[in-house]
Amino acid sequence: MHELEWGSEHQAIFKWLEHPDHPSGLICARAGTGKTTTLVAAYRQLRNQGHSPLVLTFSNSGRDTFIKRCRSHYPELPPPQAYTFDGYALRVFSQYSGRSRLRPRRLRPDSLANLIDLAMNEAIDILNGSLSEDELRIPRDSQSLAVLHQFIDNAKVSLSFNYPPFSLWGELDEEEDEYDVDDALIHLGLSHQRYRLFKRYENARERLEFLAPGDAAFDLLREPEIISKDLKQLGIQWVLVDEFHDTKPVHEQILRHMQAAGIRMLAVGDDAQDIYEWRGLTAFSAFKAWEAQSAPFGLSRSFRFGRPLDQIATRLIKPLGSPIEVRSKASHYTRPKLRKVVLEADTTAILEDWQASGRNLGECAILVREADASKPIEDALFKAGISYRMEGSRPYFLRQAALLCQALGYLASSKPIVHDSSDVDAFLALIQSPAWEISEEQISNFQKELISVDYENKPLYRLDWLPDAYAILKGLIPAPMAHLAFVRIKTTPLPLCLEELVDQLNLKPLVALSAPTARAAKARLQLFKTLITELGKTGPDALAKDWFKRRQRYQQFNKQRVVVSSVQQAKGREWVHVILPQLSDWVLREGADSANERRHFYVAITRAQEYLTLLANAQSLAQSPWLEEIGIK
Repeated sequence: MHELEWGSEHQAIFKWLEHPDHPSGLICARAGTGKTTTLVAAYRQLRNQGHSPLVLTFSNSGRDTFIKRCRSHYPELPPPQAYTFDGYALRVFSQYSGRSRLRPRRLRPDSLANLIDLAMNEAIDILNGSLSEDELRIPRDSQSLAVLHQFIDNAKVSLSFNYPPFSLWGELDEEEDEYDVDDALIHLGLSHQRYRLFKRYENARERLEFLAPGDAAFDLLREPEIISKDLKQLGIQWVLVDEFHDTKPVHEQILRHMQAAGIRMLAVGDDAQDIYEWRGLTAFSAFKAWEAQSAPFGLSRSFRFGRPLDQIATRLIKPLGSPIEVRSKASHYTRPKLRKVVLEADTTAILEDWQASGRNLGECAILVREADASKPIEDALFKAGISYRMEGSRPYFLRQAALLCQALGYLASSKPIVHDSSDVDAFLALIQSPAWEISEEQISNFQKELISVDYENKPLYRLDWLPDAYAILKGLIPAPMAHLAFVRIKTTPLPLCLEELVDQLNLKPLVALSAPTARAAKARLQLFKTLITELGKTGPDALAKDWFKRRQRYQQFNKQRVVVSSVQQAKGREWVHVILPQLSDWVLREGADSANERRHFYVAITRAQEYLTLLANAQSLAQSPWLEEIGIK
């Protein structure tokens, strides 16, 4: 976007910056309208007015994008002070708290306590659901909650600075009583392996809001006095917030503390792109929280796509109650094309036609509803010999579910062959099953035996040592598990029963609970079940050879590679041609989750610049009344 393209919507924002009649301004900007570029222009205007704005954004990529845009559009300006919320919190602690790491704090702000209790209760419910019938359930009472809160409070000390949980407990202040983990586990009837399962769940679930690992912003909120101290020390009078639709409640409360310190703010985002399902824990929207107290602005003209896609996007999000429509250039056209197919996952014909027309595959992206639903797409591309790369995730044969299957196949093979480093990763993923009761220290020591580092701190895999690892690890495995887990070690190997192994090692809960949302957990577990079935049908040797070929081809450099991505990972990106296969994976009808699905679908279709293709079979079309409603036929 060039300055000559600033329209009346932009001019209203720039005029407000000169004489703000409100402590904060809120820009609701639709997809492709140049949200970050507009904020960069606001940054330049404030710099010209003698201010040094602080820039905050949700993600590292958002921060980097803002800095690059500043350098590109206005190279004469000094580098902006741009941080993620966590990055800013860590900076403040290192500068003004007088300590290099956080200490456990018993008290939580009252405004946050209810949300944390809800999050912990949800964790307890999921844990209880994974316990066997003879295991003691964790009660949902205040005493149990208090003990679990203490776990998290102490873990935050190390989590905020990327240390293993509880590693700093021995270095606390002398007046602090060292917490007895064993007593707490006994009190809750929670075994060590189940607690490790809970820890993995807590670490992976961003929808548990403030309990996310590395969330130093939560700790900053507990000491708001150093926020105003830092802003005063830096002479900050303005704060610019990008990606406002991604703002979590903890971030929003930090902004309120800044505002209370006399700071003016300008935030920009797209409320229709609020697709993070972890917000389902509470009815929270940063836009709704700030609407009544901010000067409202809108950016509706998209520079990414054209008609009639702009009209389709407007009709799609209209039921969400957002007042800002989507417009585009009059001369720009992006017409969605609906193709009726039998196999929704087979995009090869479309891509082959694209290549035949002389176009680059790198201009195309295939977007799936969930990352773990990409296997049929990847299989079709591999079979057709079409190169691809995953955006924001690994190919399915390198994800946790596949690594677990790979390790099980390694155990089942009579003459296992070590192909590459993924065999080490697979084995390490498997031995961390909570059911084996191997301590974290033992796992860490075993990992050090398999993986070392070179002088540049890059990992070195000891592939030649892997086959001998079983003999050493055997001593760590409890006797009841040895006959199941290490069939190869016995003189007379037992027939490998995959389903029995999976159940005994408690792998299904491990796979499901590593997902960030219930929907993602369902997709991840389905992928795991599919891979287990394939392992049983083809055998471990054949599957290992197939995945080795896939890894070799995937790692080959090729400029002409189509992108495969989930909708969430595609946020902020754009491609000439976007393909949405597997329409049956979407819930395109009214229901309890329809608002969330509308937002995801809006994000997906607005990544396209010139072409948008949707693949659907007869059944998915019959279950998708949205398509006709919004004008896709």
